[in-house]
Amino acid sequence: MAQTVIGGGFLNTDLVSAQTALTTGLVSTDELIISDAGVLKRMDISVLEDYIVTNLGDNNIDVAQSTHGFAVGDVIRVTSGSNNTYEKARANTAANAEVIGIVIDVTDTNNFTYATSGEITVAAAVPNSTTAGQIVYLHTDTAGSTQTTEPSATDQISKPIAIITEANNKMVLVPFRGEIISGGATSFAPVDATYLAISANGTLTGERVLTAGTGITLTDAGAGGAATLTIDNDSITFAKMQNVAANSVLIRNANSSGDLAELALATTQILIGNGTGFTAAALSGDVTMSNAGVVTIAANAVDSTEITSGAIDLAHMSSQSVDEDNLYISNAGTNGQFLSKQSGNNGGLTWDDAGGGTLDSVIEDSILSTTAGNSAGTTGTRMIYYQLGPHPNDAPSSGGNVGFGNCFSFHFSGGSGGGSAHSTTVRGAWRLRSGNADQAKCAVYAGTANLAWNDDWTIIARFYYENPTIVNMGWVSSNPNVYRPAVTQSGGAIEIETGALATLRAKNGSGSTSASFNSGNSVSAGLHTAKIQIYNGGSNLRGVFDGETQELTANMNTGTTNGYVYFNISSWTSNTRDTHLVDFYAYREV
Repeated sequence: MAQTVIGGGFLNTDLVSAQTALTTGLVSTDELIISDAGVLKRMDISVLEDYIVTNLGDNNIDVAQSTHGFAVGDVIRVTSGSNNTYEKARANTAANAEVIGIVIDVTDTNNFTYATSGEITVAAAVPNSTTAGQIVYLHTDTAGSTQTTEPSATDQISKPIAIITEANNKMVLVPFRGEIISGGATSFAPVDATYLAISANGTLTGERVLTAGTGITLTDAGAGGAATLTIDNDSITFAKMQNVAANSVLIRNANSSGDLAELALATTQILIGNGTGFTAAALSGDVTMSNAGVVTIAANAVDSTEITSGAIDLAHMSSQSVDEDNLYISNAGTNGQFLSKQSGNNGGLTWDDAGGGTLDSVIEDSILSTTAGNSAGTTGTRMIYYQLGPHPNDAPSSGGNVGFGNCFSFHFSGGSGGGSAHSTTVRGAWRLRSGNADQAKCAVYAGTANLAWNDDWTIIARFYYENPTIVNMGWVSSNPNVYRPAVTQSGGAIEIETGALATLRAKNGSGSTSASFNSGNSVSAGLHTAKIQIYNGGSNLRGVFDGETQELTANMNTGTTNGYVYFNISSWTSNTRDTHLVDFYAYREV
């Protein structure tokens, strides 16, 4: 059957009456059929219920008022002196508190409905955050609003307007009479109300006694006076203070008195007063500080302006911290010169050449030979003295004369590359180098065969030994510029031979005696000192090597000619060899 076919003529008159009657149990969700402008619709009983309450109740009044400005739930009163005109009520004066009802529906900006009494079921008109049985009062501050706390200030109006029957949903509007709050004493204060008292009172049943807690003092000035609570000194703990931001301090960050404030500190920062407060900053520039408090001075940051005169003594200077560049010397100087005191020059120090050809400038009451091979001397307690001295500015040539007063001869032979130069290993030393052939030699010597074998001689050498090199030093009867003179000629010597073994040797013709130093162990590379003493008219030989002494019977007084004092190095392979001669001198008493 098509829709809209069944009309009213098809319905029996007992369509409704023939059905089972609903005599009880009607609920808001039960449904009816109703014609809405000719259109059949279904409707819950709750819709009809709201309509009756809002529009048909005896206590509901519809009002047409242009731009009334009300909302559902506003408590209103009649505007004084204006017919049928309403405004929001307020419990601040008796006139403003004359409540006539509460708005339960707003049709539009010009029409609304209010209820004067009875049950209010419009949830929007019921105050929120209420409980059943709670009294609702007209608000003292906000016009049109309500409050659940009874007004208590002098001259306010205590105006109950409703009692909550269902929290947040229903209340009964009751036209209670308002009461103006008086400031005078009254004998009608309820004894069971909650009071805050200084001490317990037998008449009251609900009072609370005010008691001072820890760190608080209560002072009662008596009737008509004040009760004062005072916080005791030193009683506020850190836990009672407000939280402070991480890595912050509490300070007065201003140049005036006032409240404390937080100031955050980043890692390594410290507080610096700036006259108007504080600045959080880290040390920077020449000095820095870690977050462990370790302070570091930047490299090259301290100069003479930061050092007090005389503040640095020897105890605060590191070993080998002062070199030539740090001495105040008046001139640059050249290799082989000595530092001398010259009070008239800048710094009082000057590089200068050593003294001339007499030993008087070196050792008092002594004399030095002035020409190679010709010893000079006097009688008495004076000495004949031969001293090599520092290496000259220019490398000497083979056959040249060197030393103080040119008393030494310098020779090398065999191979190429031999000779002498300033040592870069030991400052101020001679670097003696043999040639690059087997048995190549390099020697410095004095005497040209004029040194008597039966005189008492002392010969001293200090040298830096480089292994493998053959070293000989002492007195020898013939030309010392040969391979291993102490082995091939008569004389007395200390020698370091193949295998770096140090030996004291005495030789006369074919006869030879020797004694080993260092228990026959090899000599290490480095600086060594050797000393030879020929005494008892050439009959005895004493050798000292690095402080160790050996003695031999020399027997050099049999058929021995006069000879030389010498220092000689030799190579025993086809390679150049080096030894660095620091000091070399010889002397005898006459």
